[in-house]
Amino acid sequence: SEIAVVGPEGGELSDLEKRERLIQLVVDSVASEHSKRAYRTGLEQFFAWWQQDAAGLPFSRALAQRYRSYLGEHTKSASTINQRLAPLRKLAEEAAAAALLPAAVAGAVRQVKGAKQLGVRTGNWLTREQAERLLTLPDRQTLKGKRDQALLSLLLGAGLRREELAQLRIEDLQLRDGRWCLVDLAGKGNRLRTVAIPDWAKQAADEWIAAMPFSTGLLLGKINKGGRFVGQGMSAASIYGVVSEYAEKLALALKPHDLRRTYG
Repeated sequence: SEIAVVGPEGGELSDLEKRERLIQLVVDSVASEHSKRAYRTGLEQFFAWWQQDAAGLPFSRALAQRYRSYLGEHTKSASTINQRLAPLRKLAEEAAAAALLPAAVAGAVRQVKGAKQLGVRTGNWLTREQAERLLTLPDRQTLKGKRDQALLSLLLGAGLRREELAQLRIEDLQLRDGRWCLVDLAGKGNRLRTVAIPDWAKQAADEWIAAMPFSTGLLLGKINKGGRFVGQGMSAASIYGVVSEYAEKLALALKPHDLRRTYG
């Protein structure tokens, strides 16, 4: 293998020890327990195949393509093939970052294409007309309407997960290169990303912030049944409830992640 794993002080390791160190390298790179289990299982399956069917071949693009062909020949579904390839790409990324694999080899492995998935995607997507109708539903003359307009606009306009929106802070709205962005969002695995937002989403957020007795901290807030502001911040479950409320008015089976799908 071109993945140069060595023991303490450069000592030799057995193949099993090298394999475990590489698996642990990948597992330690993610925070989610589900991802840890999935990557470990996927790499164990890959290493078992490598040892049995491709022993002696280096870790490379050609090896990854051969593994993909093997999966296809054994009637694995497209989604299963893509799930099995994901740990290889992650292994290439982490091994290169740890200087155990040449960056060129890692880049070539990560570019191996997955299997095409045929048929209809699962989940719901809003049409342009449905999305526009959704955004007209909140009554922007009320505090709740202003809050809900900002909430729906950011889900649709930035493709946020509801957990991300629940943690979104006013300070995260920043002007970068002439565009308004949500900066350094912590997503799955605590990976940071910056997302540009459209003007209409920024305007909805501004209207809500202007109506609030705060200008820093968590962007969303709680509104009681009497329409009064009662506290800063909202839970992911409360965001789900707001989306469900307006989905019912549209007669749609709609969840917050469907707005993320619509954005994508």
